[in-house]
Amino acid sequence: ESFKIKAGIHYGDCTAVNLNGRIDYFGTTVNIASRLVDIASEKEVMISESVFNHPDVRLYLQKNEKTFFVKEAMKELKGFDEEEFKVKQIRLERPPMRLVI
Repeated sequence: ESFKIKAGIHYGDCTAVNLNGRIDYFGTTVNIASRLVDIASEKEVMISESVFNHPDVRLYLQKNEKTFFVKEAMKELKGFDEEEFKVKQIRLERPPMRLVI
């Protein structure tokens, strides 16, 4: 059986707490990243606009534009009902081509 993964990445401040030798993170930034994972499909990384706009991320995606398929979307995230988030869906493979005649 193959291993399938999906990810969500957001950038911002959070609170780190060390309990029993384990670090855990809390806050809106963590919640948004978690919701991005929830809406990502298999083999997909869902990133927030703040991550996409980071110069290093943009440069990396530009240098590898033949490797990654990037699609922009507006998404509602659970727990953030009053706003839509602009996100980028990044896949290593392009979706299958559809031909309608």
